[in-house]
Amino acid sequence: MAWARQMARQAWDDGYWPIVPHLYAPQFLDDADPVERAWGLQWGLDLLDRCVVMYVWAGGPPSAGMAAEIASAQQQGLPVRPWIPTEGGLPDVSTGNNDDAAIG
Repeated sequence: MAWARQMARQAWDDGYWPIVPHLYAPQFLDDADPVERAWGLQWGLDLLDRCVVMYVWAGGPPSAGMAAEIASAQQQGLPVRPWIPTEGGLPDVSTGNNDDAAIG
């Protein structure tokens, strides 16, 4: 969670509105409850509909939830890019609009 907060802050500082469901959902859903966990995972997939690109931060193999989000983004034709911090921040998405980036 600390890593996700840090990366969301970096995205914000770079001019993006970070969409990080695994930060938000545990605030009101019980991840230990299989039904609520499924709702949270579906909510994350639904949020992809509002995005123009997905940037992925990962220090290792993706979790099952992250893998499902990546697969869904690819099926939708959403660009999935690794996020690599640069001095100038995140690169522009293909539309030139940084307002709707998904941060996974």
